[in-house]
Amino acid sequence: MRTARVFRLSMAHPSDLSELDHLIAAGTILASEVAAIIGKTEGNGGVNDFTRGYFTQTLMALLSRHLERPASQLIHEIPCVLSGGTAFSAPLRAPLMLNTRTSLVAGLEASRKRPSAETATSG
Repeated sequence: MRTARVFRLSMAHPSDLSELDHLIAAGTILASEVAAIIGKTEGNGGVNDFTRGYFTQTLMALLSRHLERPASQLIHEIPCVLSGGTAFSAPLRAPLMLNTRTSLVAGLEASRKRPSAETATSG
């Protein structure tokens, strides 16, 4: 039977991945099963919101340590979709999707790098 597992991880701050680290260390999940991360981080969601990058950097460093692969490679392989802008009013969370090699297919495509001058403009 095909199965997919999703874990909801609480976070004290954007770089708090202690629950994920514990799940991996305890053998509850394998780092190689992490297929995608969807999360909500604190911050204002604007251009000066560093929390998404901070979370992603911390996540890739954690997975890199467990997988013994460079974070710079993992960032292109594991989708990490984050929304900032809780403005400290909503709890931080990071649902974690696991690929048990038979159940979840995740596609990954990236748009071209855009100059900041093109952001929020028409055309």
